[in-house]
Amino acid sequence: MIDLHTHTRASDGSETPAELVRLAKAAGLCAVAVTDHDTTDGVSEALLAGEKLGIEVVPGVELSCNWEREMHILGLYINHEHPKLKAALSDLAEKRSRRNRKTLARLNELGLSVTEEDVLKVATGKIWGRAHFAKVLCDKGYVESVKDGFRKYLGHGRPAHINEERLEPEEAISLIRSSGGVPILAHMHYLKLELPELKALLIRLKQAGLMGAEAIYTEYTGEQTREYTRLIEELGLLKSGGSDFHGEMKPQITLDCHNLNVPYSYLKEIKQYVRTF
Repeated sequence: MIDLHTHTRASDGSETPAELVRLAKAAGLCAVAVTDHDTTDGVSEALLAGEKLGIEVVPGVELSCNWEREMHILGLYINHEHPKLKAALSDLAEKRSRRNRKTLARLNELGLSVTEEDVLKVATGKIWGRAHFAKVLCDKGYVESVKDGFRKYLGHGRPAHINEERLEPEEAISLIRSSGGVPILAHMHYLKLELPELKALLIRLKQAGLMGAEAIYTEYTGEQTREYTRLIEELGLLKSGGSDFHGEMKPQITLDCHNLNVPYSYLKEIKQYVRTF
């Protein structure tokens, strides 16, 4: 079994890249992808840990895209040192920083006492954002959990949500492919689309270079897994799957291969489309 969607301290996870790989090995996984939000800072450490522990590590990234709802596109087997990718991620980091300042001001306007120092205490990597704000709100007793923080304040349409300057989906796909990677649409249920609308979107994104989508995901219902799998296969896309593990930031999600059962055959097929430099 494998997990092709995880996060480390480089973005909004609680584990170091090496710790994540050790946890994946202990969970019985034979491969794990490190797909931090808009950064590849944890990839090198994870690859080294994978070599030492004898577990396959897939270098990846998760790019946030400009869309009506939440849209994220994973890049699997990207060249994490590719100049174009590094330049784009640096630009996204600056845009995220601007959004963070606006989010902080909005939370304060809502009467929630949150400072940048509070956030930096829980953000161990260079990239920090909504998940870290939610953790601070939880630690201060304003909400019951990180998920509750998104539901009440930070999620789409909530009072402290600030629209972020993001890549267009086509830009994200092009960026991933130009760095040698395979673009995969993540957690499709976040899009809140009915199947005909989702099919139309996937066709559009496939024409732009999308190569796959998550058929298996922690929050999918059994019906969603079946419907998404059929749709992905119908459109001739690659199937992927993962937990979206964040460690303590999302304690309800664990690296448990017996829950998701993402087969290695998914990764084997993805590998056939990887470009090397």
